[in-house]
This record gives sequence, structure tokens and C-alpha cells, in this order.
Amino acid sequence: MLHVMLGSLVLLGQPLILQNPDTLVTPSNGLPSGVAGAVSRAAELDGAVWGIGVIDLRGGDSVTRNLSRRFRLDMPSLPLTAMGIALSNSGEIPLDSMIGRNERFWERLHWAQQGGRGMCAAAIWSIRETRIAEWLSAEGFTGTVINGVYLDTPIPYEPDPNYTTVEDALGFLEIVYRNIENRNARRIGDNPPLSQANRETLGTSNMLYGWFDETGSSRHIFLIVRKPSGEDYGIVILTENLCCPGKADLALSLIWDSLKN
Repeated sequence: MLHVMLGSLVLLGQPLILQNPDTLVTPSNGLPSGVAGAVSRAAELDGAVWGIGVIDLRGGDSVTRNLSRRFRLDMPSLPLTAMGIALSNSGEIPLDSMIGRNERFWERLHWAQQGGRGMCAAAIWSIRETRIAEWLSAEGFTGTVINGVYLDTPIPYEPDPNYTTVEDALGFLEIVYRNIENRNARRIGDNPPLSQANRETLGTSNMLYGWFDETGSSRHIFLIVRKPSGEDYGIVILTENLCCPGKADLALSLIWDSLKN
């Protein structure tokens, strides 16, 4: 996970350049030279508070802004995906296990990824809130909190807020990536609900796995992008006080322009 890798870099004597107390830029031998500049430009866009991370999933090199700042999540589908894969690997809840009427565990996680609010809540119920908290703590994801999903039927249910950080989100993407050859794990993040602007930015030649979370004041983007040329990247864009969804799409465009060549 990213937080482990960052610690390893310090121990090996490879310096971390501090831009501010909560901004880390790691040496980017596996990332194109323009990525650090693109991340800085995206994080300086007006109209939002930004948390941004880009990682070379093959080598582990990364560039981040606001690494450990907590951002509120509406639907925690990415953390649940990573957790579901890990629990399946340990044999606790296999992804292909039937946990509902004609519904497998991976399917429940996939429909949460597609924006199904009830399915996201059902995934939380399947794992159990106490088990979720135990797993996050044991795996070192200390910036992430999962309390539930707002439901307005049949009786309104409004749980305490969910949160995550750039560091944790990159770690969740790494778990998915390490299991990408597992068909059921791959299916969860398949066919991400991209906006038209996202589709135009990312093109049609890359293999994409993604999770999105949007409210009236935020738009979070989590992507694994596998290029035909062999590079595999993870991208995290977190926002707060967002003026308009197009600003998050612009940030993605800036970052992707630095990765696509």
C-alpha cells in the first residue's frame, strides 16, 4: 500500500520533497516527467479544495497533493471493493459466494460501483460495520471511516459521514490492481460510470476500472488506467467545496495529458 511504500522510501534514503506539511512528492522514475507539474496545476485550480494522487502501479512511484487530508465520501464503493477483495482472498467472504437472492458478493460490489445506493448499503451490511472498522485499522487505513449510506426509503436513514484520504484511496487502488487478474475482482470496477467529458479525456484505447462519488459540493474520481503500451496508472482526485463537476473533469484532463504520451 502507498503508506508502506512511502515509509520504505524514507528508510532507503530516497528523499521526499516537502511542498507543504501535507504534500508529498516521491521520486517519479516510473512516471513521466510532466506529472508533478500537472498535479500541481490541478491542485491550484480555483473552485475547490483538492486532494490528488497519481501512482505508477507497476513500480510504485507516486506524486500527491494533500496526501492525508480527509475528504467526505457519500458512497464508499472503492474502500468496500478493496476490502471485499481482501476478505475473499482470506476465504472470509468469497467474491463468488451467493449472499442474496441470485446475487453474488462481487455483483453487489459492482452495482455499488455503478451508483446503486441500496447495493452499497447492502455491501456494508454483508461485511458488517464492526468488521469494516477492524479491517481498516488492521490494514493501516487510518484516514478512512465508513459509517453507512444515506437511504430515503422506506424509512430515512442518515448515518454519520464517511471519509477517506488520497493516501488510503491509492492504497485501495493498489489492492484492486494486485488482484486484477482475478476475473471477479476485475468485474467489480469494470465499465465505470464515466461522464462524457471523462470519456473524451481518456479515449477508447485504454482499459479502465473506476469508481466515482458525487454530491452537490464534491466529485471524487478513482481510476485504474491500463495503457496498451504497458503502463498502468492509478489516479485519485478528491474535492471539497467544488464549484461545478466540470472542474474535477478539468483536473483529470490536466493529469491525463501528462500521462498519455
